[in-house]
Amino acid sequence: MSYKTILAYLPNAESADRILDVALPIARDNNAHFIGLHVIPRVPLLYGVVAAEIPQSIIVHQEEKLAHAATQLKTHFNARCNDANVKSEWRCNNVQHDDITADVIGQSLCADLIVVQQEKEDEYGLPIDLPSRIVVETARPVLIVPHSGKFSTVGKHVVVAWNGSREAARAAFDAVPFMTDAQSVRILAIDPKSRDGYDSIALGDEIAVCLARHDVSAEVTVTKSGDIAIGDELLNRLSDEGCDLLVMGCYGHSRLRETLFGGVTKNLLQHMTAPVLMSH
Repeated sequence: MSYKTILAYLPNAESADRILDVALPIARDNNAHFIGLHVIPRVPLLYGVVAAEIPQSIIVHQEEKLAHAATQLKTHFNARCNDANVKSEWRCNNVQHDDITADVIGQSLCADLIVVQQEKEDEYGLPIDLPSRIVVETARPVLIVPHSGKFSTVGKHVVVAWNGSREAARAAFDAVPFMTDAQSVRILAIDPKSRDGYDSIALGDEIAVCLARHDVSAEVTVTKSGDIAIGDELLNRLSDEGCDLLVMGCYGHSRLRETLFGGVTKNLLQHMTAPVLMSH
């Protein structure tokens, strides 16, 4: 089992190398077809009450700047892929609407793995929800790369967040290509809710046995969060374990609001210290 089609969304030159540093080794190790996706946004036409007074020349100039930046990004992407000896494809879409994420989602539906960067706030101080929307609306595994820190390896020391739910199971099996080559895999159950007849599932024993059939050797740890939030306990465990990949399932509505632990997603996506693979 391996990822044969990997798509990385490259929004700009500033984030490209951080994303490619993580995605290219994964594509190489899986002998995957690697797609670099860039979306050229529509130039905003509304600037308060003076929208009608904006000269067409300014709009054209901005469009030319965006197109030039996309061309430079393509050249850099091709060079990085050639250096890594990875089979690659460049896609660049020019959208005429405001919802860039919808275009990224449409391009990502047929990928085995999607790689995006953790998002910061936009220029207006509002949170950007691109990663969470991609997770929910593609139903594909999404690898989210932190926007700070350097990750020379990903998937050598894996922690699987587990609570016996179908979302957690989906994420675990989506991460098998990472775990088969990992040096360590830990199934981490925090405050598991045991049910009659299902204790081995809730506590992680059953998923460890199933993963063993995929040649994944996993240890199971059951712990209590105590007086701290579950999200903080999970982050602490990741640091203690020296984890370079967290695997977790999630569920939600049109936006990713809750995870298998219930409500820790926002905290993780804001404070993540290692790449996170999420599945919905």
